[in-house]
Amino acid sequence: MLATLAALAHAGAMTSADRAFAASAKTETVSSGAVTTVLSYTEHQTDFRDLRIKITRAGLLIRDDSVPCGPPPSFHCSGPGGSKPAPAPLNAGSRKSIRLLALDDDPDPEVIADFFTGGATCCVFSLVYDFTGASTATRLVWPWGGVGYRAKDLGGTPALEALSADDRFTDVFCGHACSAVPVQIWRFAGAQFMDVTREFPAVVKRSARRHWRLYDQFRKRRSADVKGVLAAYMAEECLLGRERKGWRRLRRAHRAGYLDQGSRPHGKAYLKRLRRFLRRTGYIKTP
Repeated sequence: MLATLAALAHAGAMTSADRAFAASAKTETVSSGAVTTVLSYTEHQTDFRDLRIKITRAGLLIRDDSVPCGPPPSFHCSGPGGSKPAPAPLNAGSRKSIRLLALDDDPDPEVIADFFTGGATCCVFSLVYDFTGASTATRLVWPWGGVGYRAKDLGGTPALEALSADDRFTDVFCGHACSAVPVQIWRFAGAQFMDVTREFPAVVKRSARRHWRLYDQFRKRRSADVKGVLAAYMAEECLLGRERKGWRRLRRAHRAGYLDQGSRPHGKAYLKRLRRFLRRTGYIKTP
């Protein structure tokens, strides 16, 4: 960043916008033991540029990376004014967007930095750096869709879990405003996130009860579209091994006419499509 500004000054080509960005260069720094991580960027209103992450350990430079525009395949920004502007640090202006967290069982903390790609409903992604030796670290770019995540200790291991939701359900069975998403829990191991939602039935049960209460509340409203909420509820019943109970409730909703509101599919067609979707997304395991 300093080299870039020096080159611009030497060339006499720094515009007023460039000077504004130079004046708003910012850094976020976190440290734990011998590890120090710095997220640097320049900010002008809601426009961000030159995002970089630098990781050192005991004074040795481990990584010095530019921040991608998003998860694969969108790894390259097209620059200011382009179709893929640089992302925003997720917590810019409020608190740090970069943390050192114990996401797995080894003694080294992981570096996790959170970003937002922009737009009304999308998207959050994280860069996760996992130390693989005294002087090396791998990088994972992980998408959270529009729902994000919370790092939380749900038990079972000394490490934290990532509590999120399955964004694949958004806009599938009704519009965005009436969509609902089933809970999803991830564990970081082997430099990857693994879906461990089924290991936490108590968390799933709470979410399923919440979705059923939402259905019970909204079905009483004229023209309310409950198909999105019921899709999330049914997914969680599958996670709990209670498919029969879930389908019985959904058939009852069909007979009462609650599946005939909003966008198509309606009624039996909705139930068939939901079953195919749950099978394709792994919630229904049987052939």
